[in-house]
Amino acid sequence: MECTQARAGGKYDRQLLDSISLPENQSNTLFAALLLTAICIFAAGNLLLQDASVLRQTAPIAITCLAVILVFYGLSRRLGSAAWGLVISFGLMALIGNASWHWLAPLFYLLAVFGLVDAIRFLRVGMREIPLLLLMALTATAVIIGHGGTYTFFDMLQRVQSGAAHYDMLFHASIAAMIKNYGLVSTGLHGLVETPYHVLSHMLVAGISVLSGAGVLEVYGVAPQMLFVPVLVLSIVACCAMLGRTDSRNIPLGWALACFLLVLAPRLFGKWAFWDSYLASESFTVSLVFLMLGLPLLFKRKLSAADLILAASVAGLAGAAKAPVGLMFAGLWWLRAVILRRGRVPADWLALALVAAVAALVAFHAASANAPTKIVPFGSIPVYSWHGSDLAKTVQDLSGPGPVSGLSVAWALAAISSFMALHFSLAWLVVAGYVHKQGIRALVNAPAALFSFGAMAAGVLIVGLFDLPGGAAFYFSAIAFFVSLPFVMTMMINGLGKMRLRPGLGNVVVNFVLLPLVLLLVIADGRKAAREIAASHRTNARQHNALVDSLLELRRQAPLNIVLRPGKEPLTGNPIKACFAQPFIYPAVSERPWADVIQPGEHCLFQYYGYAQYGLTAGHQEITVRPVVPAGMKEVPWTITDPH
Repeated sequence: MECTQARAGGKYDRQLLDSISLPENQSNTLFAALLLTAICIFAAGNLLLQDASVLRQTAPIAITCLAVILVFYGLSRRLGSAAWGLVISFGLMALIGNASWHWLAPLFYLLAVFGLVDAIRFLRVGMREIPLLLLMALTATAVIIGHGGTYTFFDMLQRVQSGAAHYDMLFHASIAAMIKNYGLVSTGLHGLVETPYHVLSHMLVAGISVLSGAGVLEVYGVAPQMLFVPVLVLSIVACCAMLGRTDSRNIPLGWALACFLLVLAPRLFGKWAFWDSYLASESFTVSLVFLMLGLPLLFKRKLSAADLILAASVAGLAGAAKAPVGLMFAGLWWLRAVILRRGRVPADWLALALVAAVAALVAFHAASANAPTKIVPFGSIPVYSWHGSDLAKTVQDLSGPGPVSGLSVAWALAAISSFMALHFSLAWLVVAGYVHKQGIRALVNAPAALFSFGAMAAGVLIVGLFDLPGGAAFYFSAIAFFVSLPFVMTMMINGLGKMRLRPGLGNVVVNFVLLPLVLLLVIADGRKAAREIAASHRTNARQHNALVDSLLELRRQAPLNIVLRPGKEPLTGNPIKACFAQPFIYPAVSERPWADVIQPGEHCLFQYYGYAQYGLTAGHQEITVRPVVPAGMKEVPWTITDPH
């Protein structure tokens, strides 16, 4: 069960690798597990809801998600690189999501057919591996359904009908719908006013919508569960296998460990993890997929021209999904070029220049969509740490003329230290392990320690200096967890490999004790969430809303060259409870742009979510721009109708 040594000599954590390729048998195991996981999630989700209408809604989307996996597999196999397979398959799907590129859909179908043929011919697994693959798929299914169904699930339309849909999803669905039908990044609330944003995940959702014929709302209920999160698990295990040179027998164990740690860390560290799940944001999930498959490039000794193009592509796509991830990826290349290689390798400088330029351009494009960021020392920590209120009070007292309580200072230091220790726990584990083995110089000589420490330091800097609204600091600080995760997994696998067991007994313990135990633990942990999903659906499925039904009819029948302007009646029948999110139901469900659906008033504050593009901020609640109606489109008045 031990990881093998790097071919160049010495352990991989002390020097770079000549090759970062994934052996075919390991690739086959991972892609077989990915396909089986997607199928299990589709079956389990529909069994959980037991609703024929949901099955009809989700089946075309599920087939498309499986086709995407086949394209990903076929390209990865033919190119000999999972990273290139991901870049091309997801990049093509994102292009198809844009209204100007729908014509590429036949090419995708053709690649899916080739991927299916390749899977039939080459995706070989032995009979002995089938029970392990089933355990892997069931473990990922339990994790995803038990921890990823909070904001989206298969019954998205029913959630919208009952008003139970999360407002974030309505916002994202609005953007995806405008990209799909008009090729513009806009929420469609005020005509087609453009809203700069990181939109790769929205383009992917739009692409799946085009390919499947389903609405973007329904796609948001299926694609994160069946595609984005399973591919993230695969990318984590593939990264671990490439960097740790893991034996193929350890792939099922690595898969189980990845699932277990994704669940365990937020549960174990509670509020220090910011949120109760790393799987809440589909855009963050997509960006992490690119980060994990791009991370091995940082460990490759000699970079080819293709590697430079791949690194820049990963930076651009990761940043297009979530800008902080692209920027942090560029920061890791700086550590490689300047610290690890001492600035002596021209190819590293070229890679750094390309990655940094692409990441900065993508981040700059999306920056204006974000709320103004304030420099507030430890501004993001008080809400997410033990005795955080004492920290906030101490910071406020230090800026005032009055005395500062010694006890408050002590509790403030406890809040800071506990947050730094627990939120970045995996990074500390990697750093401590490598410093223990190699001394303090491991921080500059060992790539794993250097990158883990660097990601943690950047996260500490962001969290310590800036007050980012809505827990957005998480998107910077949580990156250290994922950068460190493959190395923690390798440490755990190597630790198990050092157990003095009889030959063959170690595999028996792992396959028939540890893997089933992990499956039982994640099922037990996610059982309550699964029951809540089923119970809420039984309530949601009984409710219908005339406004939503009428908007769905618009989606099916209305031409695309219109901007709709509602009368007063529809504005009173909105099922969404949060007043600032109510306007999003119009473009999200109908997939058409609207005007006059934002009605500022003294009882509702419109801010964030792109409202600043219309002049709406916390201190200014009046629309100052006119609706944008592109040439060839016209405004059309609309009155609610009952399609039943």
